[in-house]
Amino acid sequence: MGKKFLFYGAGNKAISCDLNMKDASISLAKGIILNGYGIIGYIDLSVDNKNIAIKNYGGQAFYELKEALNENVDVDVDVIIATPDILHYENVIDILNYNVNGIFVEKPVAMSAKEAYHILSEVRKKKIKIEVNYFRRFLPSYIKIKKDIRANKFGKILFGRGIYDKGLLHNGSHMINLLLFLFGVVEFKTVFGRNESKIENDFNYSFLLKIPNQGERDIIIQHGNSELYTIFELELYFEKKVIKFVDFGRKIEIYEPFEDKIPGYKNLVKVYDIQTEYMNSSYYSIKHYNANNTYIGIEDSCRTIEICEEIKKKYENSYLCL
Repeated sequence: MGKKFLFYGAGNKAISCDLNMKDASISLAKGIILNGYGIIGYIDLSVDNKNIAIKNYGGQAFYELKEALNENVDVDVDVIIATPDILHYENVIDILNYNVNGIFVEKPVAMSAKEAYHILSEVRKKKIKIEVNYFRRFLPSYIKIKKDIRANKFGKILFGRGIYDKGLLHNGSHMINLLLFLFGVVEFKTVFGRNESKIENDFNYSFLLKIPNQGERDIIIQHGNSELYTIFELELYFEKKVIKFVDFGRKIEIYEPFEDKIPGYKNLVKVYDIQTEYMNSSYYSIKHYNANNTYIGIEDSCRTIEICEEIKKKYENSYLCL
């Protein structure tokens, strides 16, 4: 039999976020189907969630992992983890007790660096496939930008700035992971402040990162307020061009400097837009997962959580939290 996926969690990101979008594939279930794979079923505390999943994508309802795997011993099973963030570590460790082909886990992979690196150690021992769904790094348009940066087509980076909300681990880690993907290495520099987010026990932080392999260039990351509006944007200022990831990263804007009508000034002019594959992100996530046989993604995910932890500890040990 061919590859099939088992869902650990059947909520919004797994199943329902794009049910009313005919031309989009954001839910992981739709990404699996579009890649030509099957779905065994779903483990979820919500009967409603499982019923919605079965109605739209087939498969069975299960109560626990052991039951699902015992009923599919002859199937090449990969497990999707799309449970609440705080359960990811527990779920991965549970799955590692069974004979599965691989694990595809929603971000963040864990809530602490210790847990994240423990997962990395265990999957290496078992030589099992694993990937974390920081989905922007799987999109062709982002891969092209990364290659152009590495080929120095934009010149050296001068500085950057980003904005996120809905928690440092839940959404801020997307920003950190994207910078790791683009530049290869990112280091934490300092923290400016903290506010509550809509995600329980996951605060928003404003902080400064540096790109050490690009001449210690700084990237300032600020948090927004999702009670007012949701935002995820990143601007990178290079010598030759400016790259802006806007509209949650659905679009990439490219700017170049031109002589202004005022003598002695140069103006940044948008030269073109790139409509990214964001709205079909799950197709590319599952495609990448199936083709990938390295631990680069999980290594960067662990480093991402480590940086998040450094930010939190620096804040807690500073005068800012008094």
